[in-house]
Amino acid sequence: MADSEIAMSRTTPRTRENLRVALAGCPADMPVKVGTGFDLPVATVGDLRALEELPYPFEVLIPFRLFPDSFVTVSRHDSQY
Repeated sequence: MADSEIAMSRTTPRTRENLRVALAGCPADMPVKVGTGFDLPVATVGDLRALEELPYPFEVLIPFRLFPDSFVTVSRHDSQY
């Protein structure tokens, strides 16, 4: 299934607790893709959950349905909405 066909949930967590709730259904070993120009040292959802401080503003894209090749995407949030 192409990335553009996968339904994703978009969230902009402001606290570690918000992030953990958003990632609740994702396995710890699920890969994380980091957006271009966004320096965040994570490779898996477990790494995201372990962050002591969140880079704000940032957004997280989480697939609604999990497949073997699913991944979470994190990137800088464009606050110009």
